[in-house]
Amino acid sequence: MNVVLFIKDLRLHDHQPLVEALQYGEVLPLYIVEPTFWSKHDLSIRHFQFVLESLEDLKAQIEKRGGKLFIFIGKIEEALEQLSKTYGAFRLFYYEYTSIKEMVNLNTRVCQWMKEHGLPVACFPSQAYFLDIENESQYKKRWRAFMNEKMHETPVKINIPNRCPSAFQTDLSALYNYKVQGEKIRFGLKGGETNGKETLNSYLQYFHERHQYKHLIDEIRYSSRLSPYMTWGNLSLRYVIQQVDEEMKRTDKAKLLQTFVQKIYQRCVTGYFVQGKFYDVNHEDDSQLDVLNKWIKGRTGIPIIDAIMRYVMKTGWINHQSRLVAVSFIRDLAGVSTSLIGQSFAQLLLDYDPLIQYCYIEEGKVMNPIAFSKKHDPNGEFIRRHVSELKNVPSQYIHEPWLYPGFFKLGYPSPIVDVYQAYRKARHERLRKKQIDQHSEQLKFDL
Repeated sequence: MNVVLFIKDLRLHDHQPLVEALQYGEVLPLYIVEPTFWSKHDLSIRHFQFVLESLEDLKAQIEKRGGKLFIFIGKIEEALEQLSKTYGAFRLFYYEYTSIKEMVNLNTRVCQWMKEHGLPVACFPSQAYFLDIENESQYKKRWRAFMNEKMHETPVKINIPNRCPSAFQTDLSALYNYKVQGEKIRFGLKGGETNGKETLNSYLQYFHERHQYKHLIDEIRYSSRLSPYMTWGNLSLRYVIQQVDEEMKRTDKAKLLQTFVQKIYQRCVTGYFVQGKFYDVNHEDDSQLDVLNKWIKGRTGIPIIDAIMRYVMKTGWINHQSRLVAVSFIRDLAGVSTSLIGQSFAQLLLDYDPLIQYCYIEEGKVMNPIAFSKKHDPNGEFIRRHVSELKNVPSQYIHEPWLYPGFFKLGYPSPIVDVYQAYRKARHERLRKKQIDQHSEQLKFDL
């Protein structure tokens, strides 16, 4: 028996483990809902909701090809035990992921169990992950070569065995009431390979309109919004790049798409070179929780920060620059620990990837939110749309409403920090730390 384990690769196109398994005959497609994974502090119900939507689409796609998607709720060792009891010997095919600590542990557990039982494992590296890369120049060449390779064909027919373990189920109804922490979203992107392809096609159809706009509300409106689909494997990176490459051949605005490709590359290379850097998401500091909760709920008293966080709470997504300024505010100006920020932001973002998030939470630059607001939302359109208390505030006060004569009648909170003073202090501390680090490096060199 050949078992294909789906993890963060919830699609049928360009799926190497599935294609390889089908060469041996009957295949059992399997997704495991492991409680230890979904009880993590950085995952929430909105991630599970996106995965469930992806599974619904995956199930439908597999059934169109004569197969079935099987679901098991429990530890992966228990699922493997069930497979062994039902079929005896079996092969396991899956992608290996290194971006989440629990998935690294999962791979270790799977390999150990299969080895102990003398069973073969076909484990494939996740996309854009290469061995023996020493520098970015080498990575870039391998990355582009990989993206140009022919994709694995989507299966036309999927034959499944006549019998399956009794603990496995093909009905997803048990997952609708599965308990995961957090708050659901009603206005976010819907998961699934079909929705991912439609989102990509829509972006390629209207991408040329983006160059006409420079304000935050338009930047958000015309962003690709593909990151959740790439994070959860509804779209393979290679599929996205090849679709974009084809569009670049047909348009006279190829430079805009080249920028888009560069962003995807940067996402890959950033994740590759920070392998193994996982921040502690279990840390708690009660003294910082009040400030953190005000940030999460969009009640900091800084309009652009509150607008961004309320948008994230509502949709599970925001563009990259907005993430940077929101994180800089709570980290550098409000002084909340990066572990708490990482955990809270992770729970909100559908496209949460620990390695990418590690970079801009741990190493992001210090930013002035008022300056950002005046540059990216000069008329306050984005602020008014998402901070209803300020919808009637005149434009000259929209970025700093505490200067407005009628401020205390608005029902909007006062700033939790003096932005300008906190910004100057944070900039000074960052510069001082940089100088200390440079001095230490020079001392090491001299010695």
